[in-house]
Amino acid sequence: MGKFETIPLVPEQDSAGCDITQPAPADRRLDATLEQMRKEWHGVARYRIFLTADGDWNDKTVVAEWLPYQEACDIRDKLNVVLLAQNGGVHRWASPSYGISLHLPPVVKGNQACVGDLLLHEVVEPHGEFSLSGVVVVRQFLVPAVVTEVGPGGRIVSFCDRTGGHARAPRNPHVVSASVLDVVGLLASIKAEEARRGHWGGEFITPKAIQHWLVAHQLNQDPTYPVKEAA
Repeated sequence: MGKFETIPLVPEQDSAGCDITQPAPADRRLDATLEQMRKEWHGVARYRIFLTADGDWNDKTVVAEWLPYQEACDIRDKLNVVLLAQNGGVHRWASPSYGISLHLPPVVKGNQACVGDLLLHEVVEPHGEFSLSGVVVVRQFLVPAVVTEVGPGGRIVSFCDRTGGHARAPRNPHVVSASVLDVVGLLASIKAEEARRGHWGGEFITPKAIQHWLVAHQLNQDPTYPVKEAA
């Protein structure tokens, strides 16, 4: 009977001799970057806890606000355990349940504001030099600015953006109140992003595209716990 030899296990390798069972150095750097971004996000983002109505997921009652992510998740889970026990351990379709949602400064479309509010106004400019029978390709995007003057009824009559002051009504305006947002800090952060990435860093396709900046610079409030935590 032949003699069996013990063959040592070696890492799988690709054609370049790299161990393909382990993350590449670039992957590890990316993982570290994403983890750092996650920590920074959770450091500034705040969440509310809501309770859905029986049979209607869209009917929500807020029961706690301005909580860090992990705390919101922990309290939500405890409350759901208690709720399930109260329902005899049975979870039916569309049963009431606790969930969490992100606090976002409200973005209001319209031309009414207060001095110092954040304004997102639309800019339309040619994209390149292409022109055919008077038809040109344009870029449309929103640029952040600060409201510098308002008229009767709070109508915006002048504002200041990255190109300077403008004594006119803004095009397609969206407004975020300075009462819920650090407008100066947000504009400074976007200016730094433009210095790093170029003009693209301060241009946004929709109001939703600027949400991460709004979250980072919203004026967070103290946590509230209107419901008793589950033991």
